[in-house]
Amino acid sequence: MEIKNKKVFMRVASVFTTAAIMTTSAVMLTGCRSGNSSSGGNNGEVSVSISDWPTTEPGLSMQNEKKDKFEAENPNIKIVPDTWTFDLQTFYPKAAAGLLPNQFSAYYSEIENLINTGYLADVTDVAKEMGIYDKLNPTVREIAEKDGRLYAIPNDSYAEGIVVNMDMLKQAGYIEADGTPHQPKDWYELAEMAQKIKQVTGKPGFVLPTAANSGGWLFTQIAWGFGVNFMEKKDGKWTATFNTNECVEALQYVKDLKWKYDCLPSDIIVDGTAYGKIFATGGAAMTFGSGGGTPKMVINYDMDKEDLGMVAIPAGPKGRYALMGGMLICISNKTNQDQQRAIFKWLNLTDISETEKESYKTSQQTFIDKGIQVGPRILSSFTDSSPRQAFYDEWREQNVNVNEANFKLYNDSLNDPSITLRAEEPRCAQDLYGILDGCLQQVLQDKNADCRAILEEANKNFQEQYLNDQEN
Repeated sequence: MEIKNKKVFMRVASVFTTAAIMTTSAVMLTGCRSGNSSSGGNNGEVSVSISDWPTTEPGLSMQNEKKDKFEAENPNIKIVPDTWTFDLQTFYPKAAAGLLPNQFSAYYSEIENLINTGYLADVTDVAKEMGIYDKLNPTVREIAEKDGRLYAIPNDSYAEGIVVNMDMLKQAGYIEADGTPHQPKDWYELAEMAQKIKQVTGKPGFVLPTAANSGGWLFTQIAWGFGVNFMEKKDGKWTATFNTNECVEALQYVKDLKWKYDCLPSDIIVDGTAYGKIFATGGAAMTFGSGGGTPKMVINYDMDKEDLGMVAIPAGPKGRYALMGGMLICISNKTNQDQQRAIFKWLNLTDISETEKESYKTSQQTFIDKGIQVGPRILSSFTDSSPRQAFYDEWREQNVNVNEANFKLYNDSLNDPSITLRAEEPRCAQDLYGILDGCLQQVLQDKNADCRAILEEANKNFQEQYLNDQEN
């Protein structure tokens, strides 16, 4: 999500959307820099600053050890640590002052803004030269491109699906003969499933977040399926556009989950931590989730890993959209091509050494010993032609410790052309999510709530309070 309230984002991501455990070696990719560095002197040395440098142990020692080894093997490259971590409040002042580190991380939701400001380097030529460009997942790569040029490297991606409690679905007759959970073809079938599950088990069939921006965030992908466009840019101005029949229909669907299908928990205010806890502790049969986030439920809430399954995102009347997000590796516009080459060499995005393989296996075995679930796939930023990605895929296949049928439908959906993977809204996303939270809460609290009136007011407020201030 676009980060205005970073604490809210991290709380949401920690439950569902970070590829926290089965991800592409976060230690190697987080933190690779320091404050803005010049390219070096006349001796041919290239100096690059790497952001997100750890400040506590054991991460600090591990990163410093990696730095020392890298510099010994590449004496012409100097790595300058920088502890700055991306946030909107400090990014633009640093960028305007020319103080950005050469490499830093940012969220998917910020990429359009960052490209348009001109603060990102065009890395297309160096990425192609070093064999990175063609190894990027084309669907994910498009997020960081404009006019055919690449301005960042997607990393640690995720795609939303529906997580399910296999035991509850079994009780309600929603496990297929091949062992896969039943795939709801659309949002209305999901509501019918949730209704029946509650009737059979006595537990809510679905839990939908409604607070701390999490509700609005996840509501967007429901609304996209109904044909909603939340904003448009015309003649350089942004206009709120969700006071439409399509959005009324989407909000009415959420209202019906409460008043028609009676399949939601009684608590109306459900934040980004609560909805994961409610599901993982048996308080609801289905909710939103991603392949990287589901294993954390097993560890955090002692959920039986065999009870945890996933299906693909359902369709709406106007299409099937899954929310996509993650992190981007960015390079500042003050970084020349020699520095870009040094950065990509440091990051080592596509290749993987035997030492790194063994380190990864050891770290993951620790989680397996704690009962972590290995099964769901993570949306990959790279194709199988990347040796690093091929290793991660092979490791997952060799270490699956649950019935693969539990996750087959979600895993297959990551390559399903009928599902459109869509990044977050391009402007004032967190502000939009907060406003949409209010819409969700109103229709779930009041059986007679007027969806159209609620959305007219919300659209007006979003325009006047936020979009009118957007210049690009």
